[in-house]
Amino acid sequence: IAGIGVLLWMVFFSPIFSGGEGKLAVPDVRGQSVEEAQSSEEVTSKGFTIEVGATAASDSVPEGDIISQEPAAQSLVDQTDRVITVTVSAGAAELYMPDVTGDLYDDAWTELKSQNKDLVIRREDEASEEVTAGRVIRTSPTAGSPITAGDTITVYVSSGPDVPKVTLISVVGEQVASARDTLEKEFNVAVTVSYTDSDQPEGTVIRQNPAGGTEVDQGSTVSLQVSNGSR
Repeated sequence: IAGIGVLLWMVFFSPIFSGGEGKLAVPDVRGQSVEEAQSSEEVTSKGFTIEVGATAASDSVPEGDIISQEPAAQSLVDQTDRVITVTVSAGAAELYMPDVTGDLYDDAWTELKSQNKDLVIRREDEASEEVTAGRVIRTSPTAGSPITAGDTITVYVSSGPDVPKVTLISVVGEQVASARDTLEKEFNVAVTVSYTDSDQPEGTVIRQNPAGGTEVDQGSTVSLQVSNGSR
């Protein structure tokens, strides 16, 4: 009876506590070079060999080191299965500047960050007659140039056409017809007129907005308040 009990224990329970009869735990070789893994004591003592199955780009594992392995580390294999197939890092993936010319700035920013989150993106606004305001005129570096994580990318964004500026003169005290003619012809601005009660002679400009001495864009509007001479 005792002999039968020992036999049953060996058949049914011994493999559970021993980790599986005749099985070997696979060494963990991740993060090592192929040469380091192959010569490590854990690999050599158990008779495993290392084979390179593939290479893959990796931003986190240095070039030449093992990214992953099959069978998985610490899994149990038959003693006849002593080959560990590894995937080796080829280093960080090569990055190239995408062409974001003509894109809205926010879309260009998203595209660049999708290439690598560590890229530093700097915006520069400049006038452009050809490119709609808010869209990318050009980039530095240019599209197709190699880039690396941490590089600074300058994105030049259109602010629209470069509108000439003028410095207004004061036309307060002048007659509205003359004041309007001066502002429209000499300063290339639009003029609006409103009338109000005043003790000034009828047709006299009594207020101007923007005031004389103000720098404005050509084509902007200047408002004149004119006396109707009724007070």
